[in-house]
Amino acid sequence: APGGLALSNKTTITLARECSVPARPAVGVRETALRILTLTGMSSESILAHVSALQPGSVAKLYENVWSVVAVQRALPPLARQLIMRLVYLDGPADVTLWVATDGANMERLADTLTKMRAVHVLDKTPGAEAQGVDARAVMLAAAFREQLRRALSQRDTSPWAKGREVNCADPATQPQQLRVWAQRRWESLLHYMVGPALESSSRPEPGWKPPKEVKDELLADTCAGSSLMQQMTHTAPKISEAGFQFLVRPARSQVWQLLMDIIYRRRKTDASKADQLLAMVFQLSFCSLGAGYSLDALTKAQQELMVLLGHVGLVYFRPHAPRRFFP
Repeated sequence: APGGLALSNKTTITLARECSVPARPAVGVRETALRILTLTGMSSESILAHVSALQPGSVAKLYENVWSVVAVQRALPPLARQLIMRLVYLDGPADVTLWVATDGANMERLADTLTKMRAVHVLDKTPGAEAQGVDARAVMLAAAFREQLRRALSQRDTSPWAKGREVNCADPATQPQQLRVWAQRRWESLLHYMVGPALESSSRPEPGWKPPKEVKDELLADTCAGSSLMQQMTHTAPKISEAGFQFLVRPARSQVWQLLMDIIYRRRKTDASKADQLLAMVFQLSFCSLGAGYSLDALTKAQQELMVLLGHVGLVYFRPHAPRRFFP
């Protein structure tokens, strides 16, 4: 078993990375820019920490989305994923101590895993739950999480926003390699602007690119940590802040995750329900296929606004002549 935890039950468990998500799509390239930069490359602990910090109502809304459920399930440790796969088709509490060897080290590892699962609201609050922990003899998945994961395991289409999806676009700019090159240049141009906003735009990795007002506003707004990435000056161009310098030295995938979470954080201060929609959209994006086109019409107004913003910084691509379709 992963992590060295002995499972005493004879039932065979397929590793979660193989059986806890929908089958691979038959078309497109599975790894997308956001998938590499967030769920695959980014620390799972960061994803779990963000979800565990949400209010119960926001978590409930998040788990109404099947892709959010799969994303959180993937971010959990291997033992948690295996427990989830055993519990997903059980409609009542299970004694999971029967599934592990009963020595002290294994039971301690089990208790730690259950605590992490409860922190992200994956487990149901059963009557047998202890005040300071999870009763391993009566473990049950939360109803919404369980139902959405069942849906993920049984659904035929393995892509979000499948209706109206354009799989084989003939436009060379939407080919996987071209999208990778464009996304890297656009993101590096954003970093270039942060360092030297007054420098000629022709010197940026994407020559001539200038951040629109929406991007500038995000860079000047407070982050989750309380300080903005750039500072507004009275008579000169904005300048990078200390927080901005710290942002620059982080790995690219960490930068993307921080920017996304900061954007959602700012929306949450004014409209929690809108922020819940945006977080679910970010998780959905991570399951899209690189090179496939998706319709903006499938999104809510708030999600469409964020998607356009993500296009400005290189996380999704919009063809100039077809702005109602995005390519992750």
